Amino acid sequence: LSASTADKDELVAKTTSLLEAAADARRRLEEQVAAQKEEAAKLQAKLTASAGEIVKGNQIISRLQADLRTSKSKVRLKASAMAQQADVASSTQQALDATEREVTELKAQLVVATSHRDAAEAAAAEGRRQLAEAQQLLKSNQQVIQWLNSELNESQAGARAHTAASSLLSSSRGNPFRPSPLLHASTPPLERPASMAACDASAAGASAAGAS
Repeated sequence: LSASTADKDELVAKTTSLLEAAADARRRLEEQVAAQKEEAAKLQAKLTASAGEIVKGNQIISRLQADLRTSKSKVRLKASAMAQQADVASSTQQALDATEREVTELKAQLVVATSHRDAAEAAAAEGRRQLAEAQQLLKSNQQVIQWLNSELNESQAGARAHTAASSLLSSSRGNPFRPSPLLHASTPPLERPASMAACDASAAGASAAGAS
C-alpha cells in the first residue's frame, strides 16, 4: 500500500508538473501572439502609409509632366516669335534660355519624384511581404495554442481518472490489494507538433527582416 501511495504521489507530481509546464507554454505563446498582432497592425499601417506616398508621388509626377509639356510649348512659341521678330532677338533669346533652364529643372524634379515613387512601391511590397509572414506566424501560433489546450484537457482528464481509480482501490475490502495499472502508467510526454518548428522558423525570419 505504501509503494502504491508513493507511485500515486509520483504520478500526481508528474502530472502536475506537466500541467504547469503546458500552462506556462500556453501563456508564453499567448503573449507572443499578442505581440505578433501588434506587429501586424504596425505593418498594415506602414503599408497604408506607403500606398499614400505612391499616390502622392504619382500626383507630383503628373503635375511635373504637365508643367514640362507647358514649358516645351512655351519654348516652341518663343522660338517662333524670335524667328518672326528679329528686332527683339536678344530679349527673346534670354527668355528662351530661361525657359530651357526651367525645363531642365523640371526634368530633374521629375527624376527625383520618379525615384521617390519607386522607393515607396518597394517599401509597400516589403510591407506586404512582412505582413503576410506575420499573419502566417500568427496562424501557426494559434494552432499551437489550440493543441496545448487539447493536451491540457487530456492531461487533466487523465489525472482525474487516476485519482478516482486510486480512491476505489483504497476503499475496497475483502480482496487482496492488487495495484491498478493506472498507478504505474507514466503520463505520455507532450508531443511537440510540427507547426511549432515552422512557427519558430517564421518568427526568426520575421525578426531578421524587422532588424534589417
